[in-house]
This record gives sequence, structure tokens and C-alpha cells, in this order.
Amino acid sequence: MASVYQINHGVSRPIVVKGLKGYYVGILAVGLLVLLLLFVSLYLLDVPLGMLFPMIVALTMALIYLCRFLSQKFGPQGLMKFLARGNLPKAITLSSRQTFLSLSKRRAI
Repeated sequence: MASVYQINHGVSRPIVVKGLKGYYVGILAVGLLVLLLLFVSLYLLDVPLGMLFPMIVALTMALIYLCRFLSQKFGPQGLMKFLARGNLPKAITLSSRQTFLSLSKRRAI
């Protein structure tokens, strides 16, 4: 008898939750956790709720807006590529010809 195997067609697709793709779901989760800890710490420091609650709501809305904006602009891996582009050197300078001479010697062999 032949075995029947199911093929998973979504293996290489990024995770999508409410319009957020891949990496941004984690950014949103960590951001919400930080905001929760900020709320608790400010509440324990006796900051009035009339001032604390609107501030936390505004920061939460800003975090959600930022994550959605970055997700739509850069896509699943685009933000990491954008940030990595800043680490590329403007130019590569060599002080001697030895690098190029060693390349030609390897090809001759």
C-alpha cells in the first residue's frame, strides 16, 4: 500500500497577524510588554491615573501605528536589509597590490 503524505504549502511564507508580517509581530509583542512594565512601574510610583492612562494609550497607539507602517513599507525582511545597508563601507581601499596578485596566482593553478 502506498502512504499518503500531506504537503505543507506555506512553509516558506512569513507569519502574518492582523496585517503585521514576520519580524514586526515580535517587535509589537516586546513593545507591548515594555509598555505594560512601564505602566506598572509608574503606577507603583503613585503617578495619577488621569495622567498615566492617556499616556500609555497614546504610546500603545503610536507603537501599533509604527509597526504597521514599517510592515507595509519594508515587508517581512526589508527592515533588516535597510538597517544592514548602513553598515556597508563607502569604499574599499587597499594599500598594496598583493591582494590582486594573490588572486591571479590562485587562478593560474
